[in-house]
Amino acid sequence: AASVFKKKLTEDVLDALEENKVISHQKLSDDAAECFNDPIKWDKSGNLAPDDIEICYDPLIMSGGRYDLKASATLDDKKLDTGKEAVILCRMGARYRSFCSNLARTYFIEPSVEMEKNYGVLTQVFLACKKIIQPQSKISKIYETALGTIKRANRSLLPHFVGCGFGMGLEFREKNL
Repeated sequence: AASVFKKKLTEDVLDALEENKVISHQKLSDDAAECFNDPIKWDKSGNLAPDDIEICYDPLIMSGGRYDLKASATLDDKKLDTGKEAVILCRMGARYRSFCSNLARTYFIEPSVEMEKNYGVLTQVFLACKKIIQPQSKISKIYETALGTIKRANRSLLPHFVGCGFGMGLEFREKNL
């Protein structure tokens, strides 16, 4: 999944930006999803069998101010927003043998100073949570760490905090979290 994300989806988004291409979220998603029909092409290790990998959901591309961070988010056919201060969110999930993975990237196009500051807070949250994640950690501790970091860095961002995601493993979304 990481190879498809990096070598297909990211390249397609960058091409659209560099060449001012008009392309829909749906087209970007379809092109990335198509790669899962021939996973061997994207495997540089040579260790992947065709039946080892499958897509968990159609790749999600969001831009233009509409962002749904829920696992149940759906794709739209809007055109990719590549203008100044645009935000592009891409997400893809794949199953390798019996284990699920989820990849997401956010791209900022000519971000404003405020966007850069807010991203700095997000980076602080990530680093603080990364320090405490270890086997046997309680999920609630991760949430509390994220919330506390936001409160200390910029309280005005609290209404935009939607949580820390979900656990992944044998199921796309672990039900017990």
